[in-house]
Amino acid sequence: MKKSMMLRVIELATKVANVKKIWNLEGEPLKKAIAKKQKQPAVPAKLAKRFNVSKHEIGAHSYFEITPETKTEQTIIYLAGGGFILPITSMHYEFIEQIALETGARLVVPNYPLAPDYHVDDVMRFLKEVYLKYPGDVSLVGDSAGGAIALSFVQFLKLENLALPKKVVGISPFMNFCLDNPAIFEVEQRDNVVGTTALKEIRTWYANGRDYTDSLVSPFFGDFSGIPEILILSSTRDITNPDTHLFFEKGLPNVTYYEAGELPHIYPLFEIPESEEARRLIFEMLKMV
Repeated sequence: MKKSMMLRVIELATKVANVKKIWNLEGEPLKKAIAKKQKQPAVPAKLAKRFNVSKHEIGAHSYFEITPETKTEQTIIYLAGGGFILPITSMHYEFIEQIALETGARLVVPNYPLAPDYHVDDVMRFLKEVYLKYPGDVSLVGDSAGGAIALSFVQFLKLENLALPKKVVGISPFMNFCLDNPAIFEVEQRDNVVGTTALKEIRTWYANGRDYTDSLVSPFFGDFSGIPEILILSSTRDITNPDTHLFFEKGLPNVTYYEAGELPHIYPLFEIPESEEARRLIFEMLKMV
């Protein structure tokens, strides 16, 4: 299939900007690179003009609530990716805006705790406090590390005997911190967005002594019964793909899996022709019935 010009531009831009660079670091250079990038960005002015946006604090961390003018009973909690170390970006906010427009739902965007200063238990405790503020019709959406956290948070809710979300969407979710699938390293040669070197170090910070097979760390090993609908999206040029594909092969009845050919990591966030079908699936699933 012929690539669109927009996709070609994105592929060139990621190579020229060397966005994969940080994921090839380790040790002190990795920590220094993280420290430079952890400042939380403001909500884009365009989004703040179109919706009611409010910021809320829980201890040292915050979350944004993005509410439409018309009343809604639906809440979508969006967990932005960033390899467990990087904050939300303007690209995430553009996608969040699209979700809000398409669904009419309230969007809640947690600035969850980041490694190396924080770990999985900090993230789960913070998200619990956010989640409990929105009883009723709640869905979880996350991309990359955020997709992993969304799926792991389901496991946390089960352990806490709390109500489960109605729907969960994982976009290129990082399913398994064991990094023991040899296919990952073959795909890594073609993935120009994410690499495994830094992830091997990040996982020790994030897991904080938990086994990598713990479902709070690696949702691949979790129990997803009790959730009406789960949508997982991936592409074959993405290091998360080998494990999302294995997850699909479990044949869980409540999981819909959509796999695209050679597209970038978290490709549905890019507004390109190649992502139209994936976006349609996401938006339609999240709309209230």
